[in-house]
Amino acid sequence: MAAAEEKISKASVGEDRMDLHRYKTNNLGYHNQYARNMLQVNHEGKAFNEMGIISGVAETDWSWSALFADYNLDGDQDLFITNGIPHRPNNLDYINFIHNEEVKKQLAQKADDQVAMNAMPTGDVPNYLFLGDDDIGFVELATRSISDKRSCSNGAAYADLDLDGDLELIVNNINQKAFIYENMTDSKAFLNIRLKSRGQNSLAIGAKVMLYQEARTQYKQLNPTKGFMSSVDYTLSFGLGGQKVDSIKITWPDNSVQTIIDSISTGTIIDIHQSDR
Repeated sequence: MAAAEEKISKASVGEDRMDLHRYKTNNLGYHNQYARNMLQVNHEGKAFNEMGIISGVAETDWSWSALFADYNLDGDQDLFITNGIPHRPNNLDYINFIHNEEVKKQLAQKADDQVAMNAMPTGDVPNYLFLGDDDIGFVELATRSISDKRSCSNGAAYADLDLDGDLELIVNNINQKAFIYENMTDSKAFLNIRLKSRGQNSLAIGAKVMLYQEARTQYKQLNPTKGFMSSVDYTLSFGLGGQKVDSIKITWPDNSVQTIIDSISTGTIIDIHQSDR
């Protein structure tokens, strides 16, 4: 919940002192609290390094859904984060106000929690879109690349709604109509893959796809449940960044492996059925 806007950051409760943190975890049953985003980078399955601050994605305020995908089709993963909350309970001015003895008496006499709720400042803020690069760095493009409209957004999903190869974003909002962000990327450097597996798991949930190119290897696993109480499209979307596709290797949910090395057309959607061989 670390805020990028300086005014909000300075008006919000910061990290607990170490003695208070230990008291909460040891005596009150609290879990460890981290007041910023973490980006855990996997190093060959041996260790994870925390790269949130270095990568530039540590501060996106009151965040909910985080959707990694290649939105501009350059071959690098990008990141969309929904943001906002109707009221900010961690606002320092509100906390000082609510702990005033006279205010406590007035609220007790009214016996209405909504009165205290309405005294909290609102938390409407823009959503965040970051464009990634080869070095796991991200550039924030919220007000230049998507609407800077302030909202309380939480659930989100992506799908190629207009079937032009790039991904649109569908966003749920509190006390507001849903957003649909149309992707205006003008590129045919993509390959979208729909999988069909044998058995009861016909949608191939859990399947792994390795896409090999001239100078890059891309990996995706079909796990559609992402974001906050949301599910994305079952189509796997790959941005190619102008490089051709040499081959595709699929590890199906039953751990059988299938490799496709025939001529692979890009700028299209292909259906791959699990081979009986």
